Amino acid sequence: MASASASVVQGRLRVNIDPFVTRLLVNGSIGSILEAYPSLSLELISRDQIGDLVAEGIDVAVRFGEPSGASLIARKIADLKLATVAAPAYLKRHGQPKHPDDLQSHACIRLRNPLTGQPFPWEFHGKGTAFTVKTSSRLCVSDASTMLSECIAGTGIAQVFAVVVRDMMRSGELVDLFPQWGEETYPLYASYPSRKNLPMKVRAFVDFMVDMAR
Repeated sequence: MASASASVVQGRLRVNIDPFVTRLLVNGSIGSILEAYPSLSLELISRDQIGDLVAEGIDVAVRFGEPSGASLIARKIADLKLATVAAPAYLKRHGQPKHPDDLQSHACIRLRNPLTGQPFPWEFHGKGTAFTVKTSSRLCVSDASTMLSECIAGTGIAQVFAVVVRDMMRSGELVDLFPQWGEETYPLYASYPSRKNLPMKVRAFVDFMVDMAR
């Protein structure tokens, strides 16, 4: 697509994107789409609310959950799975939990939901069932990248998107504690104002996001 359509993927593209997506999924990868489309300029607006895309001149928004606005059309980018991970250094000091219920006696790094102000609950899905674990935590953060950095440093256990830590789990830098309970997913959508002829720059960015989420 890059070679065949570079001439029509051009102009300024304004993207309203969830801050968590920016920090964990996109950060460090923007250069690849700019290199593929030399005539494209990109403006990323990271914020918690989707707002009014038309009034604000936004071309596309990237958000978790299906958009509720009747005037928007959406394309699902991915269903992102969660992984519960810890660094080998943490496990050496505190032992490895055998079941999610064991997390109640471990140090967990919780992430604050910007919409509610409360930490995200820790849910586990698998084996045809689902349940929530009340985690024990002395550290709650509002920044997903801080959560991941502290987890890698051995501060505690964290729940993160599996695609983000895939290479770290393969290398052994992080350990997937409960792969059999990792069926919970969060849908990630791209939404844009309804229009008959979707600009190629929007199509190109959505395809880029699909690649990032694989």
